[in-house]
Amino acid sequence: FIGLVENESSWYYTNKPNRWPALGRGYNTGVMLLDLKKIRTTTDWTRLWRDAVNDNIKRLNHTTLADQDVINAIIKNQPRFVYDMSCQYNVQMSTTTLAKNCYGENKDNVKIIHWNSPLKYGVKIRDAHYFRDIHQSYVNFDGYLLREKLHRCTFIQHVTVKMNNSDLCSSFRAAQQLKLRTHLYFMDYSYKNSDGFDVTLALQLSMDRLLFLERLVNYWEGPLSVAIYLADCDVGKLLNFIENWSDTLRDRKNIGYHLVFKTDQVHYPVNYLRNVALENVNTPYVFLMDVDFVPMVDLYSHLKAAIKLINPYPQKKCLVVAAFESARYRSSVPRSKAALLARLAARDLAPFRHHEWPRGHRATNYTRWTTANAPYEVEWQSDYEPYLVVHRSVPKYDTRFSGFGWNKVSHSVELRAQGYRAVVLPGAFVVHTPHAPSQDITAFRADPHYRICLALLKQEFMEDLKSKYNITFKEPSNSDPMYLAQAKSLILNQAGDQDLN
Repeated sequence: FIGLVENESSWYYTNKPNRWPALGRGYNTGVMLLDLKKIRTTTDWTRLWRDAVNDNIKRLNHTTLADQDVINAIIKNQPRFVYDMSCQYNVQMSTTTLAKNCYGENKDNVKIIHWNSPLKYGVKIRDAHYFRDIHQSYVNFDGYLLREKLHRCTFIQHVTVKMNNSDLCSSFRAAQQLKLRTHLYFMDYSYKNSDGFDVTLALQLSMDRLLFLERLVNYWEGPLSVAIYLADCDVGKLLNFIENWSDTLRDRKNIGYHLVFKTDQVHYPVNYLRNVALENVNTPYVFLMDVDFVPMVDLYSHLKAAIKLINPYPQKKCLVVAAFESARYRSSVPRSKAALLARLAARDLAPFRHHEWPRGHRATNYTRWTTANAPYEVEWQSDYEPYLVVHRSVPKYDTRFSGFGWNKVSHSVELRAQGYRAVVLPGAFVVHTPHAPSQDITAFRADPHYRICLALLKQEFMEDLKSKYNITFKEPSNSDPMYLAQAKSLILNQAGDQDLN
């Protein structure tokens, strides 16, 4: 009931003092075919395993080849357990391998190539380069291709479709129905909550923001839940960056990396990614932030103390962390509030987006923050999008908002509708790192269709909110009337085919 391929090296024939017992050459457990029903019904597998370990561990002290040593010791005593599989199902690549005896001159006979360590991947033996090329083709394979039905058309059909204005927003609407292929906990993750006030930093990013993540992690010693949007061919690059280039990331085991694989969708699925990060937080509280910010020194400890003091749950309080920005690309982060205030006075730092989008953080009341010594509550205002610490039971983000615009605001509006209260922390802050604008923000600025669709989605969201919570929020008086009017016209299906340029 255990199908195995014989070892293609002579390890178990050696006289080394730490060699475990094996039948002949022994069997390689890199590929195993298990009949689980037989194992569970015809053996006491747990006892067999324990006996094999106890019989050998006193003499040998430890295993050299992990589970393979124990399984071979069991088979040595019970040869009838093993089914000899053809070697083509586990062609073992190493300097001492006898693999060439398995497949001869016909490489097409090989079913599974097995490198069981990074060192053996570079082994210089016959056909190694050929097999590495095949492996790389799989590494760079687009997994979504496996979902496609590849077929040939038996006839050509010409279809003419009349577009109306509502079709302008089809790329946005598609985001709401999106279900992306996801690999949770791509790297080893090990973390236990320190107490009932522990907090995880939740982030989302694309591959071009990896350096931002590395910088941020230097300032945050607590756990992180990170959703990364990437293509299949980027996985190797990510792994190489973490393991070979970044000492900071390589040594951290409290970072949950969650890979979300790209599709051909137009817009960056920012809120989908935020939800992936949020759903995989395993501490009581979560800090919702963006990767292009750097936290102040010891913010993790500061937030845990603030949570313990304010007790946000179940009172539905969210803690606001003040956000600032610097115009300098590699600006250092102030080590204290006093240092930050000095740089504010010198105009080296400023409240985040105070010129471009003052409504986004105005409600934080930076004037009060500079002199405050105790937490203070603020009123929710239109378009307020602070960075928050909140209990992990917080509502998820609305995935209709992808790309740029209203993706965080919509979340804040729903928190407001649910009765959450915003409490500003007087001693906590983060600083934004300047970077080139994203593709979506460029489209938002340049394309009127983009802004019309965003206004449409916003209007629909507010209508849904009204229906869900029986509550209405007043629009700010300085909202863009042209795009809002055209969006409402689309909702009512009255826009027809007018020229939107």
